[in-house]
Amino acid sequence: MIKHYLFWDTERIRNTKIYMLAYILTDCDFNVLRSEILIDSSIDVSKRHSPRRKVEALKAQANILTSFNSFAKYFLNILCDEDTIGVCFGTEDYIALNDQLKIHNCPIVEGQFFDVEDIVKKHSLALPSNLTNIAKYLGVQHDPHNPLSDSSVTMTAFRHVAMEKGISIEDISKIPNKTKILDITVNPSNTQ
Repeated sequence: MIKHYLFWDTERIRNTKIYMLAYILTDCDFNVLRSEILIDSSIDVSKRHSPRRKVEALKAQANILTSFNSFAKYFLNILCDEDTIGVCFGTEDYIALNDQLKIHNCPIVEGQFFDVEDIVKKHSLALPSNLTNIAKYLGVQHDPHNPLSDSSVTMTAFRHVAMEKGISIEDISKIPNKTKILDITVNPSNTQ
């Protein structure tokens, strides 16, 4: 039985390298239990303007982890709790996480999640198709590409859909596991 929702979003380099992640953990009534920004300091963002700027702006309020292994272990303890179901806007965050786990020879995340983007499309709901426009439509503040703000808009959109239409088991999507890793530069020998 689902007791918690975990709304989460990533910021990435080259599609896969997750240098920052944020989540909001709520109960089933959308009461926020915990929210946090995680930064993986092992990803060098010093030569990348936008990622460097984001890290500098958010590092004072973030939990800084020094390796992908510590970053993944910390987050997966929350994401993979049996009472919790993940909620994302689209599949890219799960794809990137699973790609990084594969690159680091770790077990991938399997199971199900709620994909707000898919739910909106599937039910032809009167919500825009991206987080910035959804935030405007729902009248909530949004700082695009700030993963905590993106997670918050995802939560607001999901709550809106749940109140307007209701969320059911038919709305759950399978966590994607692609065979081709998007960021082959991390591990050049893995080119399948």
